[in-house]
Amino acid sequence: MRKSVVLFIGVLLMLMSCEVDRYEKPDNLIDENTMSDILYELSIFYAAKGINVQRFQAEELDPESFVYSKFKIDSTQFAASSVYYASKPDIYIKIYERVEERLKARREQLIELSEKKKAELDSVRKSRVTDTTRLKKGVVKEQKPGNK
Repeated sequence: MRKSVVLFIGVLLMLMSCEVDRYEKPDNLIDENTMSDILYELSIFYAAKGINVQRFQAEELDPESFVYSKFKIDSTQFAASSVYYASKPDIYIKIYERVEERLKARREQLIELSEKKKAELDSVRKSRVTDTTRLKKGVVKEQKPGNK
């Protein structure tokens, strides 16, 4: 009796774990690469919106509308594609991993650019301090207008 209960539960679990397509593939399915691009754009927009809410409100910027227009899709197509991919976790995970890789790469680019700009500003500040110090000590002679 005990073996038959365990066998029944095992068979039941196996049947329940079989992948069943609960959601049909939409006719206008957004391909994986485009879906990744859309999610990347939305991530950037929402991050910017979180930082500067007032500007988005003042200019009435809507991230979804912009992205739908850019990729020539509508909200229904996006929603249907999202539901379909969500029913396929392996595919959806790959899509989000691509988005994450792009966001990390963009973050590194921005950090690099920020460090470069900071170094330039520091260089300018140091040269101003040096010139001012040298001027006070009389090392640098003041130039008269017209003399270079």
